[in-house]
Parts: sequence; structure tokens; C-alpha cells
Amino acid sequence: MKIKAKITSSDYIGLMFLLTYRKPAAIVITTGGLVSVGFLVAWYLGKHTEGDKPQLFLIAFAVATLIVLPFFVYRMARKAYDASALLQETIEYEFSDKFVALTGQSFAVEKDWEMLPKVEEIGKWFFIYESDKMANLIPFKCMTDEELKQLRAFFHSLQGVDVKGVK
Repeated sequence: MKIKAKITSSDYIGLMFLLTYRKPAAIVITTGGLVSVGFLVAWYLGKHTEGDKPQLFLIAFAVATLIVLPFFVYRMARKAYDASALLQETIEYEFSDKFVALTGQSFAVEKDWEMLPKVEEIGKWFFIYESDKMANLIPFKCMTDEELKQLRAFFHSLQGVDVKGVK
């Protein structure tokens, strides 16, 4: 089975937001920012006692979690994408029972499945991990529904590869 994948800047930025905001810490912090906004809105709508002032901390926390954090996620993702020529290449993946071959404009590599620790499905992406911290990314948008179904079945058929979250 062969699949060609091209990751755009907006694809990559969206993926980085997904990966950031699926972490429990990011969810808790963002929820705290939304609660802060709720308190500030209630205060400005008159649900406060005379002489009360909104605490500077609430304003700063809301701005930091709801504006600054997303800005930094965007900025870091954009810089990482722009700095990586490999991320910007169209990559052809060829899957076989023994290996996966990746061919881009500037490289060609073949990896035995025995050397790849896991395959994971997150959102609308497949991650084929080469190590705990490095993965090859395949967006679903580059496949037809039938190819997606076939690739999922293929991943489940692999022996010795940890398959996580693949439907």
C-alpha cells in the first residue's frame, strides 16, 4: 500500500494545538482562565458589592491562559514548521509486512517494523514512532476513506508493534 502525504503549515499548527490542549494540565489551566473570565463578566454586569474591584490577578490569568498561551503555541509551531524542510516535503509512504519505506524529495529511508516501537492514532493523524520523541506524521486528509480503513486494518495486523488508539 502506498500513500502520499503533504503537511501544510496550517495542518501542523492545528496538530500542535491538538497535542497541547489534550494534556490535562492545559485543560485545567484553560478552564481556570474561562472561570476567571466568568468572574470578570459577572463583576462587570453588576454582580459585585460596592467598592469591589476586579483583582488584577484574574485579568492577568485570563489573558495569559486564553491569549498568550495560544499565541505561543501558534508561534512555536509556525517556527518549527518553517525551520523543517522535511516537514514541508511531500512524503510517499510504502507499507509492507516487514517495513515502511519513506521517500521524500531529499531522502529515502526504509524502516523495519521491528525497529519502530509504536503506531498511534491521534485526532485525524497517524503517528509512526521511530523513538519515544520522534514520529512520522500522516494526516488523514491525504487518504480516501477506503485507504484509511485499509491502513487501520494493516496496523492492527502488525506483529510486535504497539498499536494505540487506532480504530
